[in-house]
This record gives sequence, structure tokens and C-alpha cells, in this order.
Amino acid sequence: MRLLRASTLALVACGSATTSTTPEPPRFTAATSEVAQTYQQCWKLWNTKWTELGSCYDDAIVSEEPGSGSPPWRGKPAVMGHVELFKHVFPDARGDLQLVLVNGSQVASIALVTGTHAGAMKRPGGEIAPTNKRIGLFLAHAQELGADRRSTSELIFLDHAALWGQLGLFRGPHRSKVETASAEPAVVIAANDAVERANLEAFKRRIEHLNAHDARAVASGLADDAVWSDFAIPADLDKRSAVALFENLWRGFSDLRFTVRAPWAAGDYVVAVGSMDGTNDGEVPMMGLGKTGRALALPYLEIVKFRDGKVVSSWMFYDGLGLIAQLGLAPS
Repeated sequence: MRLLRASTLALVACGSATTSTTPEPPRFTAATSEVAQTYQQCWKLWNTKWTELGSCYDDAIVSEEPGSGSPPWRGKPAVMGHVELFKHVFPDARGDLQLVLVNGSQVASIALVTGTHAGAMKRPGGEIAPTNKRIGLFLAHAQELGADRRSTSELIFLDHAALWGQLGLFRGPHRSKVETASAEPAVVIAANDAVERANLEAFKRRIEHLNAHDARAVASGLADDAVWSDFAIPADLDKRSAVALFENLWRGFSDLRFTVRAPWAAGDYVVAVGSMDGTNDGEVPMMGLGKTGRALALPYLEIVKFRDGKVVSSWMFYDGLGLIAQLGLAPS
């Protein structure tokens, strides 16, 4: 699956064609396979019977959209209220899973969310009438499931610049609407084997190289056919363009640093939630960004696919509108 060709507003790269070996097949256990099945069933409820989605949440669920400026939704009533609001604005909204990764009680996925803006949207500045335009954008979703396989916490990463842009309400650069993607998701369950441990080590080295602003080392960790999908920039990047973007970012943010917490692996994939932090003390020509002097603290979720120790695909999710708001280039 040549998953998701899309982007966002500032990162990533991918890597080369090498002779790959076939990893051990994932070891499905009753517990982990049931987690995967439960997770997919809950997405089906979101698509077809969203009023029954509450059965998927723990009573004390905490749901967040990091970087969006929205406070967390705490408790099942608050989370279901948010779902109801989205379904009011996009009555035909659906999410089609493209990739599902499971490690124990942790799940991460990429989904294509589509829908028609047919309901009025209430905003602090007033109500926005329906545009009747369609959206089609990829988002990342991460959940922690409890012993009863109900979600105790979830993170949703999507680019609001793409959402608003596709509705004609944001004029800046953004991803174009995506209409169709994979009909069935690829599902990968962690085997906790040597391949996954090696991928985690390769991922950690990559973060070290990024934080050292070492372009040569970053490039060496990318496969020649790597694809970097940053969903806040309008198009995917190849290996050369991705390295060039990082070099631009380091000039524009001389103290740029990536911090990740508890990355985990499933098969050829590594999942990490982190933060991109730095001060915009220079220009970023590739992004058309001048020096603002503003500090950036941008939460993100990244899914990286490895082949023979090199990155072949990276999918980077964060809120591009939140990024430009932090730099003072758009209202918060």
C-alpha cells in the first residue's frame, strides 16, 4: 500500500530502495486481535450509528486535538457532544481507515475523513452558513484502551488549514481535497520482535540526527525512494526535497528540537507523539516564512515506516493553522 500522498506545513523526509528481507509475521494474540477488531468496529459506528459511539468510550475518557487551541473534552458526555457537533456540521461525514497499528492496549491509525458542509458552524466570531462544499483530508488518531476495550484517552491530529481551505474559508497553502483512498485498512499488530526493536533504535537515531541539525546523517537514514508526507504542506516530498526542507527549518529555527515520548512499534512501523520546539529567528524560504521572533511549541503525531533500517515513508500530522497562529501569522 503506497499509503497517503499528502502533507502539512513544515517537516519530514523519506528513504531509499534497498533489498528488503521479509520480517516475521506479527503474532496475533486473542487480546491484541480483539483490540484491533473493537477499534475498527467503533469507527464503523462513527460512520453509520454515531449515536451508539458512546459504548466505545470509558466514562472518564479524555479526548484532545493537540495544537488546535481547543481544550480537552473530558468525560463521555463532553466527547459525545463534540461528535454530535461535527455530525451536525458534516451530516454525511465518514472516516475510512487506511492503516491501523496495534501494540498491546495502544492503537494508532490514519483515516481519510470526508463529508459535506451542510450544517451551520458556530464560531466565536459568529455563525458560518453551510458552504455545501466537500472535505477530504487525512487525520491521525491514537487511543489507549482499558481492560474492557473501551477508550480511556484519545488524540486527534488534523490540519485545520486544510479543512478550512477546502471549504474556501482559508486562503493560505493547504492540502487539496482527497476523495478516495484504500477500501480496506492495512492492520499491523506488534510482535515485539527483533525487527521492531531495530526499528525503534533507527527511529531514535533519526531524532538525534534531526536535533543535531546534521543533514548528511538525516539523508543517510532515508531510503532513496522515501516519501515524506507532511499534511500541513500542499504536496509530498521526495528524499532530496525533504532534506532541503529540514535545512531551511534549521536556518529559520536555529534551536529547533524534536522531543518524543514513549515511541512504540508495530511491524515495520513506529508511532510517536512529540513536540517540535524552537524560535523563529531566521527566514524559511521554502515556506515563504520570514523572521517573526516567535517561539514555537507544536505537538505532532508521526508514523514512520522502515525498510532495512531506513525510512521509506513518514506521515507527519499536526495543525498547520495552529503553527501559523503561534508565529503570529493568523488569528489564534
